[in-house]
Amino acid sequence: MPNRLAHATSPYLQQHQNNPVDWFEWGPSALELARRSDKPILLSIGYAACHWCHVMAHESFEDVETAELMNQLYVNIKVDREERPDLDKVYQLAHQALTRRGGGWPLTLLLNPHTHMPFFAGTYFPPQRRHGLPSFKELLVGARQWFVENPNDIAEQDLALRKFLAAHASASPEAVAPVLSLQPIHAALASLTNYVDLTHGGLGHAPKFPHAPDLRLLLALHQRLAGSRGDELPHLDDKSLPIAWLRTTLDAMQQGGLNDHLAGGFYRYCVDAHWGIPHFEKMLYDNALLLPLYAQAAVVFDSPQYAQCARNTVQWLLSEMLDANSGFYSSLDADSEGEEGKFYVWQRSDFARLLSTEEAELASAAFGLDQPANFEEHHWHLQRRRALPELAKRLKISVEEVEQLLTSARSKLLVERATRVRPGLDDKQLTAWNALVISALARAGAWLQEPTWCTAAQRALDFVQQQLWRDGRLLVSHRAGISALPAYLDDYSYLLEATLEVLGNQGNTRLVSFACALADALLTHFFDTQHGGFFFTAHDHEQLIQRPRTFTDDAIPNGNAVAIRALHRLGTLVGESRYTDAAEASLLAASADYTRSPHACMSGLLALADVMAPAAHLVLRCSASELPSWQTHLQAERRAGVEIYVLLDDPQRYPGLLAQMRDSGPGMAYRCAGMQCGAPYSLPT
Repeated sequence: MPNRLAHATSPYLQQHQNNPVDWFEWGPSALELARRSDKPILLSIGYAACHWCHVMAHESFEDVETAELMNQLYVNIKVDREERPDLDKVYQLAHQALTRRGGGWPLTLLLNPHTHMPFFAGTYFPPQRRHGLPSFKELLVGARQWFVENPNDIAEQDLALRKFLAAHASASPEAVAPVLSLQPIHAALASLTNYVDLTHGGLGHAPKFPHAPDLRLLLALHQRLAGSRGDELPHLDDKSLPIAWLRTTLDAMQQGGLNDHLAGGFYRYCVDAHWGIPHFEKMLYDNALLLPLYAQAAVVFDSPQYAQCARNTVQWLLSEMLDANSGFYSSLDADSEGEEGKFYVWQRSDFARLLSTEEAELASAAFGLDQPANFEEHHWHLQRRRALPELAKRLKISVEEVEQLLTSARSKLLVERATRVRPGLDDKQLTAWNALVISALARAGAWLQEPTWCTAAQRALDFVQQQLWRDGRLLVSHRAGISALPAYLDDYSYLLEATLEVLGNQGNTRLVSFACALADALLTHFFDTQHGGFFFTAHDHEQLIQRPRTFTDDAIPNGNAVAIRALHRLGTLVGESRYTDAAEASLLAASADYTRSPHACMSGLLALADVMAPAAHLVLRCSASELPSWQTHLQAERRAGVEIYVLLDDPQRYPGLLAQMRDSGPGMAYRCAGMQCGAPYSLPT
């Protein structure tokens, strides 16, 4: 008989509905039961595409004997970290404090039922002792016994952890700086030399993650900041070490195993140092962050390969991750039929069976099947091993013929792959991650002049407004017609940035109104009026053991950094000092973190550059029919580092830059710096 999780909105929680564990969702009923019964809480946090979450579920949560222990000794709560990132942030930090090491998923914590402070924290635990870990059943029994027999130790640890969490969320005295400085950007570039892999790209050794905020900052410094943003910013030319590393990393991620060379899209990360074998889950946010990087880099570095990579990524997004309501799903699992990567890997016999002799020879050379097996010694995960000219020379045919044969081979392999059991799809639609995709499609569409991508961005924005914006507040998640859960800082800040990116293509004053509503909600519900910066949870959110306020990046850009950039852009556009003042106050609040750990705050450093050395911007007022004629001019401005805003209607009541164009007709552009614009001009001839 299914347990309570059968009624959850999260596909991840529903994966556990047939466990013999008496699972609860996080909420008043579970917390009250724990308090009343004096039973500690077993809190398990994971997500649908998490491989080790599946492993622990199969080994322990589906085991009747283990479940009986859990039910007898604990109140068991299962959390989807994607729906409740607030709980994940707080308890990952608590795990770090208790264990002195980073966390991960599944996150396993045992909580005091009265304070909700963890007295034990860990991640994956096996069913039997191995690799220095106790068995999960041993842990369940031993930890409960320790909780009962050591109330004084529990109380002391609770107090110490509470002080740590409070200090971590409070403003540092160093943050009250008299002036802002661009020095952290220089420090970040200097520190990169300690981490970069100049041979294979990426940071450090295995495993290799994309670190998109780092790449975005470097590309911005190279392309946008050199001429129009002041001499104090570092100038990164093509021969500088950071840009050489950027190119190496983009090449390695595109050509290696991180990229799906058949359907497009990027996997989560690679387990080796040379980007060969990925962890096969595909996350919406990774692709949203990498797509605009490749689109922009394609133009900046004149790279057809980067452009094709961007197009393949969009193809995957629109074909596999797009719902009929125009919103985007969250992730694809790494596993199918209980095996990681089974959906994606190949045998040589597959190529011989599916492809013509010429196609098989070419595809094997292109994707590395003429070399030893690279996945678990028996399979091949496709990587681009040879460039088109090398393949043409090898087979003594033209590059055009190579392209035709590879296209044909890919098509046949995709048809075969479609017959396999597909990885699980997490089909919930998250506001924050949809906002990242909206920004990505709008930016990439502008850079590569792909209007259909911009249209997809606009439709996804319409979906979010219609389904997840209620009475001036956002909700977190939409699935099966149900929108739920109060939103977080990332939802508001990412969506504000996304709205401005859509406005950069073909916007209207309705979008400006929506952007202002989002900005007002940020200031009303999240802004720290005493110290500056934004809390992760709203002022009326459920009270947890900590109200997070952070300035460092995670796998996704820091919400404070995105809020700073977006508020400053919007405040400049509409002439609203509340927005620009909040952005500057937040930079001051973040300055200690930016100075102390600049390499961990790359999104914040981009915001710092935007505020202290703002880009020139161009505001175009024209009709939809006039817009195509302007595109070449807009592209030249964009390539020169100018931010673009396009209005297809009357700016109406808005002040600031928009007020300066009310008296002129359509088909006029204004090039501006700060809140001052030059004289309007028509399309240059």
